[in-house]
Amino acid sequence: MKKKKAKKKVVEKKQVIRSLSDKEKMFGKEYLVDLNGTQAAIRAGYSKKTAKQQASRLLTKVNLQEHVKTLMEKRSERIEITADKVLQEIAKLAFSNMGDYVKFNEDGTVSIDLSKVSREQAAAIQEITVEQFMDRSKDKEGERVRRVKFKLADKKPTLELLGKHLKLFTEVFEDSRVTTLADAIKQAYEEVKYVQRSK
Repeated sequence: MKKKKAKKKVVEKKQVIRSLSDKEKMFGKEYLVDLNGTQAAIRAGYSKKTAKQQASRLLTKVNLQEHVKTLMEKRSERIEITADKVLQEIAKLAFSNMGDYVKFNEDGTVSIDLSKVSREQAAAIQEITVEQFMDRSKDKEGERVRRVKFKLADKKPTLELLGKHLKLFTEVFEDSRVTTLADAIKQAYEEVKYVQRSK
């Protein structure tokens, strides 16, 4: 029974793709590049003057939405991105702890110790800066100083993403602008860009 359903879905997807023109298929592929309908329309060969209107029209077509969804699924399979994998990566950033990267010395000082950092912990490191200079504040010959700084990813946006996913926040927000699959995809893309910018 499952094989018949899977076969039927494949046939339906092929029919959807066949019902699109070559230009519409190209638009679907180009749309995945940056989720910008206007630019996708231009790259697919539509006129620059009417690209915005064409994109709007195309993104409301159900068969084109199915085509974009299929392309996204294929890309996710190809690069092995799953919801679980994304959530695990967000969790690495959200639950990173400075104590995993430093050593507390007996004299009360702290030194960075990255020797035992795991691959998962390394994922949370956003930046490492190494400075070397001569400190001549005590004598003329000076002392060679090596200063290492590191910065972990900002926890707040990643914790917010996890909280939203787990529905921990009671605030109800409905976005009336999301009317099509294309709008939902674009909104999700913008949220990911926001998280990346805030790091």
